[in-house]
Amino acid sequence: MNTKKIRISELLTYRTAVTHDVMKDHEKRFGELIKSIKRTSIELSNASQKFGSGIKNAWGTIDKVTLEQGLRLTQLIEETNQELAKKISGSTYSEAEKFHQESVAASNKIILAVRRYVPKIHRTLKTEISTLNSSLLKFEETINTLGKSLDQSPGAKLNPLDRDITLITQAHELLNKTKLQREQNEKQIEAATNQEKNLLEQKEKLLSLPKFQELKLIQTKLTSQKEQISQLTQPLIKPLLKIHRAMINQETPFIDDKILRNFIDDPVQSILTTPTTTNLQILQALENSMIQGTLEIDERKRKKVEDSINEITNTIDNFLVSSLECEGATRRIEQELSTSGLQTKLAQLDETLSDKRAEIQSLTAARTEHDRKIEELTRAIMKHKSAIESQILALSKEQISIDVT
Repeated sequence: MNTKKIRISELLTYRTAVTHDVMKDHEKRFGELIKSIKRTSIELSNASQKFGSGIKNAWGTIDKVTLEQGLRLTQLIEETNQELAKKISGSTYSEAEKFHQESVAASNKIILAVRRYVPKIHRTLKTEISTLNSSLLKFEETINTLGKSLDQSPGAKLNPLDRDITLITQAHELLNKTKLQREQNEKQIEAATNQEKNLLEQKEKLLSLPKFQELKLIQTKLTSQKEQISQLTQPLIKPLLKIHRAMINQETPFIDDKILRNFIDDPVQSILTTPTTTNLQILQALENSMIQGTLEIDERKRKKVEDSINEITNTIDNFLVSSLECEGATRRIEQELSTSGLQTKLAQLDETLSDKRAEIQSLTAARTEHDRKIEELTRAIMKHKSAIESQILALSKEQISIDVT
């Protein structure tokens, strides 16, 4: 069996051609039955008019209430049939199905009215009533025949096919739109990334100026010294925690609990902000505890703690002096940079860089969403493609392959 290639944009035209060949005999039958329903509707109207004439001629032999009910029934049948006659009634499956639903509604409305009013009409009108019932039955039968013809046709299969064609067309249009948005998004990311690179080059050039380089050296020196102190104090933390826990039960602890806790949590900051005598007092208390054997530290760790205490004790003054010198030099250079406007320029560059990175992050998130949407739409298109190809094969015995590019 040869496979016919069909583009998504051609599906509606192809569907019309295929369904015309499949449905033409059925649609011809639909058209005939619709005409038959309208014809029996007219016959029902004629019977209703005769019934109405009979009601009027029976004036004087029936009571006023019965007369009014008979005329009301006649009016209802007339109005209902007139409404049905105005309905658009093409012969395609969907048009015939709609007309059938409208006909059923009209028939049900008339039947309910007949059941309500006819039993109350005088027996002298039994001929007119018989004619009316006969016309109504004929009207119902033609409506039922159209319903059976609709059920027996392949037209019911067209609704899922039309739905899949509509959905694949919409998904394909949205997919192309999303792909275009992603391409534009990719260009925006590339442009923003290049702008970020340019800003970084400007910042690097600015930071290469002598004053910034001098500031960097000072900050590097201070950072290095802080790291050295941090490493020296590292072996002391666990032993000091044991001392801190033991202090809880002491009535007169050797040092304020908060001061010791601060040293444990951030020894470098504590050394910089707490008086040297207090810090040395902490170190001395630790050394005394080890001499007394209250900390239960093995020999190797004890030696490491002792070495750290000695080195910190010997370097703490130099560290504090150097830190003060670095801080003073930092303030002086920052003041010079501020006066020259270079610090402001650096701050502006950092702010612009921050905004640009936020923009790139937002664009990247949008790209991720586009990728997710493209994947989702592609899956939906492939699902509808498979469904449409199967339905066309079942309807027309023709094998097609939908081009989704």
